[in-house]
Amino acid sequence: MSRHGFRVSTGLKDLIGRGLITNEIVAVFELVKNSFDAHANKVTLRFGSDSIHIIDDGKGMSRHDLINKWLFVAYSAKRDGTEDADYRDSIRKRRRDFAGTKGVGRFSCDRLGKSLVLLTRAKNRPTYKLTTDWTKYEIDAQEDFANIQCDLFQLQSDSQENDLLASETGTVLQITQLRTSWDRQPLQKLKLELAKLVNPIEEISPKFSIEIEASEESDADEEESDPVNKINGPVQNKVMDILKQRTTTLSVHFSDDGQRVETELIDRGEMIYQISEPNTYTSLYESEFRADISFLNRSAKATFARRMGLRSRDFGSIFLFRNGFRVYPIGNETDDFFGLSRRKQQGYSRYLGTRDLIGVVDVKGIEGIDEATSRDQGLILTREADELKNCVLEKCVIRLERYVVDISWKDKLDKDEDTISRMKFDDSSALITSLVSRLAATEGVEIIGFNRDLVRIVSQKSDHFRTSMDAVEQLAGKISDPRLRAHIKAVKDSLRDLAREKREADKIQKKAVKRAIRAEKEAEKAIKQVDKERKRNRFLVAASSLDQDTILNLHHQIIMYSSDVKHHVLRLIKTAKKTINISYDDLLPFLNIISLRNSQILAAAKFATKSGYTLQAVKTADDIALYIHDYVARVESVWKSRGIEVSVSEPLPEFIIQFQPIDIAILIDNLVTNSVKASATRLCLFLSVKSAGRASQQLVIDVADNGDGWETDTDPLEDVLEKGITTTSGAGLGLYHVSQVVSSLNGSISLSRTGRSKEWPGALITIRIPK
Repeated sequence: MSRHGFRVSTGLKDLIGRGLITNEIVAVFELVKNSFDAHANKVTLRFGSDSIHIIDDGKGMSRHDLINKWLFVAYSAKRDGTEDADYRDSIRKRRRDFAGTKGVGRFSCDRLGKSLVLLTRAKNRPTYKLTTDWTKYEIDAQEDFANIQCDLFQLQSDSQENDLLASETGTVLQITQLRTSWDRQPLQKLKLELAKLVNPIEEISPKFSIEIEASEESDADEEESDPVNKINGPVQNKVMDILKQRTTTLSVHFSDDGQRVETELIDRGEMIYQISEPNTYTSLYESEFRADISFLNRSAKATFARRMGLRSRDFGSIFLFRNGFRVYPIGNETDDFFGLSRRKQQGYSRYLGTRDLIGVVDVKGIEGIDEATSRDQGLILTREADELKNCVLEKCVIRLERYVVDISWKDKLDKDEDTISRMKFDDSSALITSLVSRLAATEGVEIIGFNRDLVRIVSQKSDHFRTSMDAVEQLAGKISDPRLRAHIKAVKDSLRDLAREKREADKIQKKAVKRAIRAEKEAEKAIKQVDKERKRNRFLVAASSLDQDTILNLHHQIIMYSSDVKHHVLRLIKTAKKTINISYDDLLPFLNIISLRNSQILAAAKFATKSGYTLQAVKTADDIALYIHDYVARVESVWKSRGIEVSVSEPLPEFIIQFQPIDIAILIDNLVTNSVKASATRLCLFLSVKSAGRASQQLVIDVADNGDGWETDTDPLEDVLEKGITTTSGAGLGLYHVSQVVSSLNGSISLSRTGRSKEWPGALITIRIPK
């Protein structure tokens, strides 16, 4: 019997070099990772006409390291724990996990060029030079791999080649006879991909920077106006800065011991909720898992494209980082490691896909979370890798969907907003309240915090009032929160007061109904006399056409509002008797309702003197643009006496919706009053109809005047829409009432410090009302 060992052919070089390192960008990735693992703070990629220099300021290599590690194929001192055996004192305070452990990354040099000169210097050691001609391995496939020799030199201290080293210690890889041409387009692609190489969220200490030097591209860089497209300079990943404050982001991380999962949902800069729950992914306890996943609405996607120079979907989706470095190609547009695209195909409108999301998942390189040897194949498929995918799907993507798909997408106008203003409307707020309540009811979930402006009991006039009330009560039963319980008690007390008031109002209503029935019989003949003029002037007619039915209905409406004012005044008097000092917060709600009712009385009075419309306080489905025009036409004489001329733009668009005419009258009156206080002499309502998405439209009302405009010290400007906020001597309720009316129509308001034009230099208010 004789014994024999394996022989290794020189063909091994191509198998583990150009075979596993599949393209030039992956090759550069591997060499940058080696610099990172050598504890470099900076790596410079210098491109010449037929050369690449990769220069780092890492710990360098000794002669022993070169012979026993670098030239030892497939051996990795990082894997067996001996890589930093002689370097521990200097790195004790800045420990890093290794980005690579396969022992084949050095063959990336062969992928890039035919010839390699390696210069390296370790601390207190001389500089060594190793030369390799990769083509020698390609001459005879029957030659033993070990028979091909590399030349190793020790440089003299005065050798000029020492100048290539960036610092006292470090390594230079000088690659020549390049296999690929590195002109401007490949360099731009490389810089973009390198920007994704290091985790943009998790700061690495000490910092690790990458810089590209390409002297032949300097002139082209000078002519390039967009910094994103410049070649020379540091590689920066600004994607999270661009997305900050503009996306809906779910942040998930494991606790220090890995036993719990901590989650925070932030929508366009504002926290929605924070929760903590047990971690069921046992094999990932030590992975130090962290993920930040962001949904980009249409507004955020437009911002991304404008700032980055490419669409968000072309940049990538959810990137996976292991030990702070990206696992390639996970996150690329064509990669579906987390199964999001396949899942979205099963329910397009129910699920978020790779094109909807941008984010990072960062894990420590624990056992089972390993990259495939072929450097473009992602992770090796293991039980731990499957658990990682499930964790991202269940704790990140699905949680984010419950907010975005079930809440944000239900408001069709929200996709164009870069703030959460529309989420504060009653419909969305009620859905958010139910979401947080369901989380609180989930076994093991602990509510750490929530947004009190969104998680609340909505207006009693809303269709979602009872739903939100039940959700808040359920939430209060799961958490210890005195403020929440006090809020529920106050709402219930208010409900009892309203029920009592309703009974009193019903009595008045019954009497009014009897009078209305009698008046209806007398007015039956008058109704039949309506002719073609009604279509053009269906809301407002001359004062001489008033009939008894009109007078009775308006009389009843004024009685109702006056009774409500009387009731609240009596309540205020009772409160004043009980206490010496009434706080501003206690007084403001009384004054607010009295002011609102008074506005309704004034509007009703104007109808009584100028109108024959009998249903001004009842919702009707009609042309709101025509109503605005006719109301202004009939009431403008009242405003002229106050020194202001009010008009409506022509031609009128048609826009039929359900609305309450008296509310529109209150809205217009308050806008006119606001302009008068700003010393305006002219005001115009510019009406237009614009598209608001798929098969939907919105009426846009630009309210412009020639007054003094907004006060400069009002910041943010939207504060004037809040109750009690004023820039004049008023009570701060006029624009608040305008906001209430617009909200009841599911519309939105935006304010501008810049006037509409030179003719209209004053305040500009834009109101959008959807169909």
